Amino acid sequence: MSPFDAEFPDMIPGIDRAIAMRYMGNCEASFNRFLKGFARDFESSPQQLEEHLRKGDIEAILMMSHSIKSIAAYMGATQLAKAAAKLEQTTRENRMSDIPKDAGEFRCHLLTMLSHIATHLRDHPLLPEEDEEPI
Repeated sequence: MSPFDAEFPDMIPGIDRAIAMRYMGNCEASFNRFLKGFARDFESSPQQLEEHLRKGDIEAILMMSHSIKSIAAYMGATQLAKAAAKLEQTTRENRMSDIPKDAGEFRCHLLTMLSHIATHLRDHPLLPEEDEEPI
């Protein structure tokens, strides 16, 4: 058992350890790089979602929820993935009256996950050699 195995279970609330480890190959550096990229790529998504809702841009909401659903599932963030899937389905079915509620739930899960990731990355910073993309 690596030190990472012992530490990982409680590192990030909302992340399923078995799923994350399956895709990250039990590699802390890979996992942290992935989380850093997720935080970078989606840090403005909660605000963008609000803007899309204000403008009624259903296509943008659909694209965002679909993208985050897939990535969240990959990293084991099952509740975020479920909220994104629900919003994706609601937008695909054009259920306009349900979109604000489902978008609010999705936004809440996303903000929570981004906060947990920020805390994790603060407490487990990447070493310079880990911060580089693999060749």
